[in-house]
Amino acid sequence: MNTFPLKFRPKVAEEAVAESPTCADSATFALRVLDASMEPEFKQGCLIVIDPSATVTEGAYVLARVDESAVSGKSEDDAEYVFRQASSVDQTRITLNALQDGFEHSGVSIKTQQLVGVIVQRAGLRRSYSKHYR
Repeated sequence: MNTFPLKFRPKVAEEAVAESPTCADSATFALRVLDASMEPEFKQGCLIVIDPSATVTEGAYVLARVDESAVSGKSEDDAEYVFRQASSVDQTRITLNALQDGFEHSGVSIKTQQLVGVIVQRAGLRRSYSKHYR
């Protein structure tokens, strides 16, 4: 399972209205791939660079929050993050798929608001493994 157990406290509506957007809201960040669900394009252990301000298109690789609180009884603080390929994109929903069969959260449809960002770069131990996506 390619989930990222990140802990955060979601903003409530009053906090979101009171705060103005900052540069940090759209700053790129990097994560390490934890499993083989996205091989052969992304090997386990490679780094991916995520751009929260990039536009998602069909075929793009994305990081998304999967909200299972209603189904599994988890609190919103226990949100899971998944790295998948967007197979279909419309105004309100994005369908995510793993490149390998047998991994959780493949074929799941999410709301566009659950998109965290688009993968814009892959990096590994060798310069030849690095690749940019756009």
